[in-house]
Amino acid sequence: MNSSRKSPLWLEPVTGSGKTLDEVNSNKPVLKINRVLSAFVSGRTLNRFEAESDRQIADHCLHSTVSEIQKRLGLVVTREWETVPGFQGEFTSVCRYWLTKEEREKASQRLAERLSGVKA
Repeated sequence: MNSSRKSPLWLEPVTGSGKTLDEVNSNKPVLKINRVLSAFVSGRTLNRFEAESDRQIADHCLHSTVSEIQKRLGLVVTREWETVPGFQGEFTSVCRYWLTKEEREKASQRLAERLSGVKA
């Protein structure tokens, strides 16, 4: 899994909407669920520390957001436990989350619907 991206999330067009997240939401902050979903649609993988430290995602409770994505949007978020350096270099176990190619296609449509307010 590759957690890097080429350009900031807000500059990437949202599939189906023809606009970036900034353009769609210019008058209000982008919802956390949309920020995480957009990262997953772009092919990113995230663990809780990456989601929290990324200023464009800023999700302190990634596990809860993933749960909401699954419950509210009917998507299957794949996960795998990994060990990463934590506080003062001590290792800790966290989940890495991502969407498979098939789920990214569904998620892209759901994100476009959420941002446009119209179901396709």
